[in-house]
Amino acid sequence: MPKVRSLRRRVITGARRPALTPAAALSYSGAMSIEPAPTFSTEFTSGTFARITGRVQGVNYRRSAKRQADELGLIGWVRNADDGAVEMLIGGAGPAVDSLLSWCRSGPSKAEVSQVETREATEEELKTLPESGFEVRR
Repeated sequence: MPKVRSLRRRVITGARRPALTPAAALSYSGAMSIEPAPTFSTEFTSGTFARITGRVQGVNYRRSAKRQADELGLIGWVRNADDGAVEMLIGGAGPAVDSLLSWCRSGPSKAEVSQVETREATEEELKTLPESGFEVRR
């Protein structure tokens, strides 16, 4: 029983924190200010609109696209279009966007992609981007 008690004490108290040096204490005390935390704008000045055609509805295309976008850390949305296509809006630019667009050319295993058309997103479209993450829209 004494071994259990000493193990319990170690788990509850955890590791000791090192003492702060005077310089570290001064910088640490600044973190306790009552000023609001800075906010970062999630508004994008660039983005890509993609339209994917072929057999892309009813084959988990949107859910698979969201999974790919989430793994790449992208912000945007994907939705079905009335004419059987899938539309996607991706905020930003760079290798992650290129990687998602490359994935779009093949899509999930059951999809049969005919074409992926891309263009620069308009300002109005960029305003529809979510605050964070990638959404499947209806």
